[in-house]
Amino acid sequence: MRYNCGVKKQGGFTIIEVSLFLAISAALLLLLSGLSGVVARQRFQDTIISLRSLIQDQYEEVRNGINERGSSKVCGEPDDTVAGTSGCLIVGKIMRFGFDEDDLSRVEISYISANSNIVGTNDLDVLKKTELGLVGSQDYQIKWGGEFVSMYDYNPRYAGDAQHGKVLNSGSESNIAIFRGPVSGNIIVASNIEIDRYSTSNSAGRNYISANEHVAIFIENGQSGFSGGALCLDGGSSSSGVKMVIPQEPLDKSPEDITNLNTICEGAI
Repeated sequence: MRYNCGVKKQGGFTIIEVSLFLAISAALLLLLSGLSGVVARQRFQDTIISLRSLIQDQYEEVRNGINERGSSKVCGEPDDTVAGTSGCLIVGKIMRFGFDEDDLSRVEISYISANSNIVGTNDLDVLKKTELGLVGSQDYQIKWGGEFVSMYDYNPRYAGDAQHGKVLNSGSESNIAIFRGPVSGNIIVASNIEIDRYSTSNSAGRNYISANEHVAIFIENGQSGFSGGALCLDGGSSSSGVKMVIPQEPLDKSPEDITNLNTICEGAI
């Protein structure tokens, strides 16, 4: 009878096998982490592109004749008169950039109506003196955790001296108004103007409306990847003047402390 006196082989993994396992696991983690960053960057880029398209759509509607709306009733004040008729003249659209009740960034879009008593001899004069009101409301929710940080208007010819704006946070908002000049039909862009919903008495807040106003909106990325981006409006009459800058560190400084708005927007696409 034979007896096997050899040592029984122990189960387990060799150092080489463990090393290979750890190396492959680390590579997979790095790959997944990299893919996560790519997805986050693409999502934020899609957010900025969608917001740019939204603003461009408002441009096109105003530029192509917002009063040619058939039988659509959009005025509503003081009666349901059809847009484009006496007492219900739509002169533009306004986009309010702020936060909803859940502190999520959103854009609220309304029509700007003027009463039939047009006052003034040129576009800017009319927009400053004529009674204006807001009509209707449409909300657009910012996707993928994008958050408004600030909005500035500026004159690219005068660095620093002609900049205004505000830092945005919960409970505050800024706005961009796109007008079709009541006299010339030209497009006029203004930001942070004062128009009350269903009230046409607040004209003092429009005294500084100027033609071809440049506007920059800064959005922070709430995910991994890019820190943020910016949208730039060149104040011209075409929607092609609405461009984006990605990546761009969101600015949250006082306007007088910013000297590079023009430089930032020069690289917009």
